[in-house]
Amino acid sequence: AATTTSAAGSSAADAAGGKAAPARAAAAPPAGKRRRRGDPQTAPQLALTLLVRRGGVALRVPCAEAAALAGVVPLTAPAPPPTAAEKYGVCRFSGLIARYRDPATGERFGSVDALRQLRAAKAAEAEA
Repeated sequence: AATTTSAAGSSAADAAGGKAAPARAAAAPPAGKRRRRGDPQTAPQLALTLLVRRGGVALRVPCAEAAALAGVVPLTAPAPPPTAAEKYGVCRFSGLIARYRDPATGERFGSVDALRQLRAAKAAEAEA
């Protein structure tokens, strides 16, 4: 028995209750139109391995596929944020992190006692 195919792509066997259904291809949106939320999106199929260990999670990428991911996924970890000592500096009087700034001199200090020492040192400099 011969089967006929209609313009929609389904055959007479499909209409008679056959199991084969025509596959829908994901069409890209026309130029100038935005992709809607429900529209299918194609992505490269890569053989990635996710490793979960006590020390953290790692994504293992084969070398041949690393080039395909270069623009999609950052392959290096971001730089850690600076420590408080790097960000603020260290007080020369107390040795603490210099979180505060003297409004009169603009110099950083770490505690009230260090501010007193700083003001005393600046007053001694001014007199000398």
